[in-house]
Amino acid sequence: MPQENAASTYLGSLLEAARRERVWQDRAWRLLLHYEKTWLGSFRSEADSKFFLFPSGKTDPQAELEATLTAFFQESASTLQAAAPSQSDQHPQCRFPARYAWLKARLDLDASKLPGQDCPAFKKWRDTIGAGSVTLVFASTYLDNAASMYGHTFLRLDDKNGAKNPLLNYALNFGAETRGEVGFLYAIRGLTGGYAGRFKPAPYYLLIQEYSHVESRDLWEYPLRLEPGEVERLIQHAWELREMDFPYYFLKKNCSYQLLPILEVAASASDKSAKTARAENDPRAAPRFKITPDRASWMIPADTVRILQKQPGLLGEPKRRASHLTTLRIKRRELSVREAALAKDIVDKSTEGAFAPLRSLPAQRQAAILDAAEEYLLYRSGYRLDSSGSLDAREREILVRRSKLPTERYREEVPPPKVLGKRPILPADSVQSAASTQPSGPKSTTVRETPNFPSSPDRGHPTARIGLGAGATRDSTFEEISWRGALHDLLDPSEGYTEGHHLEMGHLRLRYDRKSDHAYLQELVLFRMLSLSPWDDWIRRPTWNIDTGLDVAEEPGNAPWRSLYYKFNLGGGLAFQTSFWRQETFYALLQADLGLGSAFRDDYRLGGGPAAGILLAETDFWRAQFEAAYLGYALGGSSPNFRLSLGQHVRITQASGLRLNLEKRGPREEIRGAWVAYF
Repeated sequence: MPQENAASTYLGSLLEAARRERVWQDRAWRLLLHYEKTWLGSFRSEADSKFFLFPSGKTDPQAELEATLTAFFQESASTLQAAAPSQSDQHPQCRFPARYAWLKARLDLDASKLPGQDCPAFKKWRDTIGAGSVTLVFASTYLDNAASMYGHTFLRLDDKNGAKNPLLNYALNFGAETRGEVGFLYAIRGLTGGYAGRFKPAPYYLLIQEYSHVESRDLWEYPLRLEPGEVERLIQHAWELREMDFPYYFLKKNCSYQLLPILEVAASASDKSAKTARAENDPRAAPRFKITPDRASWMIPADTVRILQKQPGLLGEPKRRASHLTTLRIKRRELSVREAALAKDIVDKSTEGAFAPLRSLPAQRQAAILDAAEEYLLYRSGYRLDSSGSLDAREREILVRRSKLPTERYREEVPPPKVLGKRPILPADSVQSAASTQPSGPKSTTVRETPNFPSSPDRGHPTARIGLGAGATRDSTFEEISWRGALHDLLDPSEGYTEGHHLEMGHLRLRYDRKSDHAYLQELVLFRMLSLSPWDDWIRRPTWNIDTGLDVAEEPGNAPWRSLYYKFNLGGGLAFQTSFWRQETFYALLQADLGLGSAFRDDYRLGGGPAAGILLAETDFWRAQFEAAYLGYALGGSSPNFRLSLGQHVRITQASGLRLNLEKRGPREEIRGAWVAYF
């Protein structure tokens, strides 16, 4: 009884101190609980109810703090609030080690006066991961998946001893629980928060298999310069978040946004220790940066990289891990036309005779051809785990012949997916040792540098853009202002972005016509995408486009401010690339076009036709695009639409440039220039 009274008295003193110092208002506490400030000034957490010990903890930081302190004094597992199944038998000190560590420092909590907890489940999880450092990984854009169009970011938890192959480390990945849904419903639910998002640990090599091999996305690895204590806080908080659901939005509360509070929690000591450190001129205990916005806003994965890059000394130099498709292109570029044909024959013909021409070549050239043939074979098979026996035999024959050649292999070696796929993904609450279940892969070597190799995302222009411009039509002049939420068009500088990818969302153009004294909406791009994938004998990918939003119809006799309509355009075709000067991409599309609005005789039009163009990327500071299209309309009574356009962009700095556009759309012709700035 005296011991219980002493504990109760000590708890009372802690609660009194917390109220006196208003500890629940500390930024670090709000980050630990993932509180956001609402427009009315109150706070609300996006984490689900399992994350809280008090019934109204989602909206009451003070009540949750006091419930947490009270729960830490319990002799057994907390029953104040329903926990996740795997956490129901864990004491609150073990369920929430990051909260416990922070409150211990913030309130000078004497652990000897609390019930001692060994926390074996957490310690086993932490020790199995064995993280001693952290790497930020950026996966480049992937236009074939709505959730990945803007790229993806996650954390790799690197072994503290540095002994593991990096592929065998674990990664902390935040993603939507989509239950396999695709198509329109998938996009709508993803944009409106219809999916739950979760943090999940997974073997890094499985993410490489998914992103780099299957989806052909380059990975960029940025070492994070975190202190050992900061890494420990990150692991503690990751443990707290397992099995917790958060609303997932493709453009806001996504993988990019959710990493920020975790990293800030890791780098934030208690506010009290921070104040003490500043008073003692000791920077080690002070929070190092503030990166989490008070309210969730438009957030794109590349923005996370740039936000972290602005923090002095936080991000190291990135290492690129080329995708399988990028590696294939590099390998083929190293071959002559005849050598490329030999490599293709080895894969296509699958006969002993296909190898015969190699005998007359030097060993170095044989090696280059066999390396390219192996990459091409893996590309053809799609890195499937269930590839046919004939493909396995062909790959084995290529590798056997290659092993007899002593020359170096210019590629990043990754253990074959057929081996990697045997290892299960980590359960959220039970992690198996990577080293004990996975054989180590071959040593990594450096990928040979080649022209037009994708550059790191931090070198690209910022994702939002504003423009100020002016122009003229046949009978008037105008001024124009534009704003684009995201992301990149074909005329924007390509550094840091995938060449040939055009992806815009939320592009607004407002125009003032001087002759008529009218201001009006010229265009609102809701979503516009063009994927130029050069077609050749080895890599056969279609070129396609989708374009939807509001636009001004080109119908004769209608003033532009009376001609606004909704459009939906969809097309598919082919592209090919040349290097007459530096790089030219030609493309042709067959498009279907739908328009809805009073500008048309029957309030709609439906038709289609061909479009063709060329993209010129001849210098680092100048780009140009020419396009011609003819759209005829079988339904709706609209006149045919013949379009010609020539656009040019001159880069001034990484964050600004000049545009010049000439357009003819039906009877309307115009020229306009603009200054654009990225932010």
